Amino acid sequence: MSTCTSLPKRQPNRHQLLSGWDHAARLRYPLLFALRFILARATQHQPATDIADIIGAYDLSGLRGDEDQETFLGVLDAYTGRPPHRADTRQPAESIKALAQLSYLTATKSRVTVSLTPLDAADLFDDLKPVLGTPLAAGAAEIDRRATLFLSAKADMETDYPRTVQIG
Repeated sequence: MSTCTSLPKRQPNRHQLLSGWDHAARLRYPLLFALRFILARATQHQPATDIADIIGAYDLSGLRGDEDQETFLGVLDAYTGRPPHRADTRQPAESIKALAQLSYLTATKSRVTVSLTPLDAADLFDDLKPVLGTPLAAGAAEIDRRATLFLSAKADMETDYPRTVQIG
């Protein structure tokens, strides 16, 4: 009978965590874009959004995710139904499905549905913001800086949707 011994897991070098990190690059916020795209559609009485439409709009619009509602409303029709510019959509689709774990979203294999009134969706859209501050040049330091922001942001997040009926 042989015994298996497990090797210790190799810990990543903190300086390699963001290889290729360019703190001066124009940042885009794909999950913020996805959530705001879904909410913008909900403000227009379109509570269900195909995941492929979210990915396609992100790929083709060039939006960062921090634009105002008017800008998002301008791209809803222009990019809905246009396929993504990537061969593999698995990773972004899985990220969107993970995002749909929020209490006001539900996901199926191919769509995400918002269970908020259009006015509550508009209010939540305005509450969502990207991670702020000037990005640090060192990747490991930037990860640490962003991690500390979540503690303060959690207390500021509005979770009461006064015009939406809560079940349960």
